[in-house]
Amino acid sequence: MKQIKFFAVALAVSAWVSSCDNHNTNPNFPVENNVEAEGDHHGAHGEHDAHGATKEGASTGNFGAKIDEHGALASADLLKSLESNDSVVGKVTAPITAACQKKGCWMTVDLNGTEMQVSFKDYGFFVPKDAAGKTAVMEGVARKEELSVATLKHYAEDEGKSKKEIAAITKPETKLTFEATGVIIK
Repeated sequence: MKQIKFFAVALAVSAWVSSCDNHNTNPNFPVENNVEAEGDHHGAHGEHDAHGATKEGASTGNFGAKIDEHGALASADLLKSLESNDSVVGKVTAPITAACQKKGCWMTVDLNGTEMQVSFKDYGFFVPKDAAGKTAVMEGVARKEELSVATLKHYAEDEGKSKKEIAAITKPETKLTFEATGVIIK
């Protein structure tokens, strides 16, 4: 039984780690950026390529499921909720500190000095690669989660870290993660 669980976990991590390099071809999970940036004259979905990567000029707006800012928690409130819960469902507002430089398939946000890794549900949408320095309102699920060495190295590679920095990653880390169904970047 332990071998089956290990195999299932290894398979899931492998698929997740390689997803930045793969294009989403599953018709059940269409790639779509609902970019509604100010001054956007390209329709409700904004300007993006066939794989959901945003084109220049679409660096703010709504990505993924259309959400609004109503009811978003402040960073401190989310952190307080995660002290007594393994996961929290809802919205949060936080400054973006980094975004995947390959195609925007993840980002990190700052929760009052604590970093939270943000992924996008079913890799169904991406955020602009120049999102760092902007503010995000995200809806989804926040969790405390152990990230494997392979996953941490993948993120470091996407972030453009040196081979030496990547090689220095040797232990899994427990981090705050957020799986977003929708994001507003402003």
